Amino acid sequence: MHDSEYLRYIQTLDDETLVVSMIGEVCYESHAVLDQAAADIAVHGGPVRLDLARVPFMDSTGVNFLVRQHHYVTGHGHRFVVAGARPHPARVLAVCGLTGLFDIGDPDTTGDGGELVESEGDLPVDQSGTRASSAVRSDCSYGRRAKVSTPSEV
Repeated sequence: MHDSEYLRYIQTLDDETLVVSMIGEVCYESHAVLDQAAADIAVHGGPVRLDLARVPFMDSTGVNFLVRQHHYVTGHGHRFVVAGARPHPARVLAVCGLTGLFDIGDPDTTGDGGELVESEGDLPVDQSGTRASSAVRSDCSYGRRAKVSTPSEV
């Protein structure tokens, strides 16, 4: 496992596919972990499944990482799958026009033994059925200063 204050990842092998399960926030402050993940992907040299099921927040650093890894892996003739993107990362990919670029797979619900939380629309619902706030809050330093406004707050 590789980790920082904001992000960690676990890599496993499923047949010949390297499964990289990200846990935490994919943001500028996690760039060193992303660099290590990129190095591990390069060493593997085969198909990659990047599991984002436990990533609640992603900024442009994550977009950059995904695009670079997609180009590297597919450029070497292998499949690159992005799996389990939660509402915020999925929205970031959609806004950037990248949902058509990636092979989007189903979430891996077995990663660290935790169940994935069901969601309704863009608002996650926790195990007790309570809907989360619509504001995406980040632990990344610049994310703490920002608040994503909902339409009713604009």
